[in-house]
Amino acid sequence: MQAALLHLDTKRYYSLNESGCLIWQLLARGLDVAAIATELQREYEITDGACREQVAAFLAVLEAEGLAAP
Repeated sequence: MQAALLHLDTKRYYSLNESGCLIWQLLARGLDVAAIATELQREYEITDGACREQVAAFLAVLEAEGLAAP
């Protein structure tokens, strides 16, 4: 699964891979970094520490680009 996000103000497109799509869906459900990391660990073989770091980094990019609220 892949998806694209469109920033309505800048008209810039962002592509999401499979894990990015899952993070986006979980974020939309209101889950925090820890809960999102737990769900990703269930789906993919990734350690807790690395998963939390990657989720936090992804969310930081979304926030920096104005695609998600802090």
